[in-house]
Amino acid sequence: MPGLSVDTLNTYYNKLTGEQQEHITKIILDDYLKDKEVSNLNKLKALRVIRRMIHTYKFTLQWINNRQQSSAPSLTTKTSRVHCIRGADAQSIDDIIICLPASFDLSREDLIKQFDLLKVQLNASNAKYVSNAMLAISRKLPDEIFLNMYLDFVRNEQFQKLGITANKEILRLLIQYRNEPTLINIVIQPLWATRPHQDVRACLIAALLHFLDKSGRNETSPIWSILDQAAHDDYLPVIHTLFVHTRGEPQWLLTHLANSGDILFQKFVERIQFRVLDHPNKLEAKVYAWLRIDYKYCNATTLFNKAKELCIQFDKDANTCWETAFGKIIACYKQQKPSSNILVDLVKSIMSRREEVDGTQNAIDYAHDMPPCSTVRGYFGSGSRRNSDQIGKEQGRFTRSTYSSTEEFTRCPFSASDL
Repeated sequence: MPGLSVDTLNTYYNKLTGEQQEHITKIILDDYLKDKEVSNLNKLKALRVIRRMIHTYKFTLQWINNRQQSSAPSLTTKTSRVHCIRGADAQSIDDIIICLPASFDLSREDLIKQFDLLKVQLNASNAKYVSNAMLAISRKLPDEIFLNMYLDFVRNEQFQKLGITANKEILRLLIQYRNEPTLINIVIQPLWATRPHQDVRACLIAALLHFLDKSGRNETSPIWSILDQAAHDDYLPVIHTLFVHTRGEPQWLLTHLANSGDILFQKFVERIQFRVLDHPNKLEAKVYAWLRIDYKYCNATTLFNKAKELCIQFDKDANTCWETAFGKIIACYKQQKPSSNILVDLVKSIMSRREEVDGTQNAIDYAHDMPPCSTVRGYFGSGSRRNSDQIGKEQGRFTRSTYSSTEEFTRCPFSASDL
């Protein structure tokens, strides 16, 4: 539109009279947004102007309502994907218009109406915008009022039929109410029990972890039983959510707990992350857990015992995981400095099974393609050289002191030079 500068309007909107605001609002809604020559970016800027026109909120609400009832054509400007601007793609203009009233300074009654309209309009393509609009409404209404509307929505049997994307975006709003532990009982636990889609499960656990700081201190809270189940979930993204280094942003709840030195985080590591180490049927989950476990925040002896259980198995899982597990043992030893007897005990446990496995089942099948002494050679010999950056000189020192403490050292079919 000739003579219409949205940048100028965004700067001087507060200088406009009510009549001027009404005139400009009509131009933007009836002409500027419909102009196919105007870029989506400039249309977004125009919508920001509308948001600031406090004297024309009712007119804008009526205009949006009329569009929805008349199935008006799209207001987006078609453009190639190469030239799309983030936040202004080929569909977002219409979706943003639907959500625009949530940013208005409306009465409580009108905000409730907008929430109800958003529920009807929600779909996979606009889920992010609708979720943000509902979040804006939640900040303008008393918690009790908003939560009643929200709970009616997510507990309705039709909610899951809205689709995976819509479910995930709306469930993330739970994070805003992490100080309300009852939400675990009335929303998260019932929904988790229905065994929803795997991506929804991952979203539920990510939201649930934000309740850990408050609810996790209560042993009877259902948060622990849900996390126990999540630790044995077959979907890896659910498993990934249980480890700090999957999401390293400072605001991530587990990072906050770890950095604060809260004893609750040690409890989480030893109960939930350790449980992943014993995943019943997902080898990838076990490997990931050994790679990502927060060993700095757990009891060293407990971790050594878990590693010992693995290292004396001599099966497929152990063959895949032992190198990472042993690296964690050394890293934990260097960080926490427990008694060196722990390492001695590990080697004794490994060697004590040599005759049992080698003499009865060795090389019968894949589970025994790696006999005990070969395994030990890997722990302390070539395996350590492959992981020299992780284990380094510390491993060599412990290797010799440990082996010299066991009678089995003289019977093992490789020489001290291998160490």
